[in-house]
Amino acid sequence: MERELVGQNKEKLILPLQGLRATAFIIIFLSHSGYDFFSPLGGWGVSVFLILSGFLMTVRYYNADCFDKASFFGNLHFAIKRVGRLYPLHLLMSIPVIIPAVYLSSSIKKCIIKIVLNLALIHSFVPYSEYYYSLNSVSWYLSVVFFIYLCYPWIQQACRKINSEKTAIIGVAFLYFIQIVVCFMSYKVDMPDDIEFSLWMSYICPPVRLIDFCIGCMFGVAYIKNEHRNCKNLKSFIVALSVVYICIVYTIIVLYRVGTEQGKDWWNYSVVYTLPNAVLIYCLSLELVGGSLIAKLLSFKGLIWLGNMSAYGFLVHQMVIRYVNVLIPYFYFRGANREFVVKIIVPLAITIIICVGWHIIVKYFRRVMSRLTIKRNRESS
Repeated sequence: MERELVGQNKEKLILPLQGLRATAFIIIFLSHSGYDFFSPLGGWGVSVFLILSGFLMTVRYYNADCFDKASFFGNLHFAIKRVGRLYPLHLLMSIPVIIPAVYLSSSIKKCIIKIVLNLALIHSFVPYSEYYYSLNSVSWYLSVVFFIYLCYPWIQQACRKINSEKTAIIGVAFLYFIQIVVCFMSYKVDMPDDIEFSLWMSYICPPVRLIDFCIGCMFGVAYIKNEHRNCKNLKSFIVALSVVYICIVYTIIVLYRVGTEQGKDWWNYSVVYTLPNAVLIYCLSLELVGGSLIAKLLSFKGLIWLGNMSAYGFLVHQMVIRYVNVLIPYFYFRGANREFVVKIIVPLAITIIICVGWHIIVKYFRRVMSRLTIKRNRESS
């Protein structure tokens, strides 16, 4: 029995997952704040973003006919349209870095290559951190997402051929096994010292991060094909899962604090987060969970609002943190909370203000474009 995601059911699905998206953004922000305790959790947030995108896009487009004739150029148009919503902000966030990058660069040619790769959103394919972390360093994610959107119409066609929840879960197991093998082998490959190959392959490489997205797609199909909506023990299962999940994340933090080598093992970039994140998203989407404590907490209006702003916040936050850190000597706060205020409160407040301002600009621009379109249609008729 396939589900049509309409009306109230759609609202129930989106709200807690938007809250989860906001939580992921907060964790990513904290991971870039300079506190070692939060550093390893950036991978958790990125994993949530990718899997959640795959899940929601599959649920949204599963019964749509718009990808029946998928082709490279058609896919490219779809990817450009999707990324186009964030691309102007990507350009805006790159501008403050371009001038210092050119001025400080020892090679103008290399600097120009970095700029071109960033503008074309292909810098995440280069396995050197000076390229995939160049300019606005978090824009590597936008580069990965662009590749994912380019592939999505083909993925959607494959998803529509899956005829049961069981088959979708088998697909999840297969994809997760592939991810483990690829990430483990990347750790064993002997590469030059200036290439952190395991980091790039496990955390940055677009085809590998496509696996996270596809696992989200598989769980999206499992949600659509699910026929066991009245499971009485589902809420208890969610609670137990959440406890186990928190324990896993806490273990990662402890291992990270014990030593740098352990904290940077191949599994710590993505693999350890993938399956728990996917299961958590899937369980939160089930209708019975709509009344659970976890879903209610994630459906808090403030989190929903922040979840809607998270895409902007992701592109903005690290640039804000970078410039606030430059200005740290000019800040003067008395007491033990000085570092916390400078590293977290001030950058987070500035990030939210910029996101709100950008959101207002986008809404105004869309309104103007809508009016112009209506005016043209009237004149043509």
